[in-house]
Amino acid sequence: MSIGMEGFKVRCRTCRAVLYETTKDYTCHKPLAGNMLKLLPLYKDWPTYDGSLAVESTSRFLMFCSACSGYISPTGKLDFADFPDEKVHVISDERSKLAWRETGEPVKKAKALHNEPLPKAEPPIPEAEVFTPEEIIKKIGKISHASHK
Repeated sequence: MSIGMEGFKVRCRTCRAVLYETTKDYTCHKPLAGNMLKLLPLYKDWPTYDGSLAVESTSRFLMFCSACSGYISPTGKLDFADFPDEKVHVISDERSKLAWRETGEPVKKAKALHNEPLPKAEPPIPEAEVFTPEEIIKKIGKISHASHK
């Protein structure tokens, strides 16, 4: 039974390039496999998955992008370029409507920590002596000369 999900443009989750589209085998009810995507006509001569085959036995972990060699979809969920993921916008709107009050317990704790006096600083570390290469060679020579006596 085909649901008619063929031809949706897919964006690579790694580089965000749109090189692929869904095939007649694609369904959101099965794990993503190599036969569910194909290159867009413009890129038809490129290697399908950067060396992997576009067959049903190809796991999503072998589906590497032909542009960046990263995973097309590490989670198995496709990022469609044809339409946005509405869930992202809904969550964003919900978060925007939240009331952020300065009276909440986490805010009080954060302010209390912020208002505490800073701990006393440790004394500064004395600066190390700086030597030129010639001075180091002379010191090594003196040390080795003294050790031979």
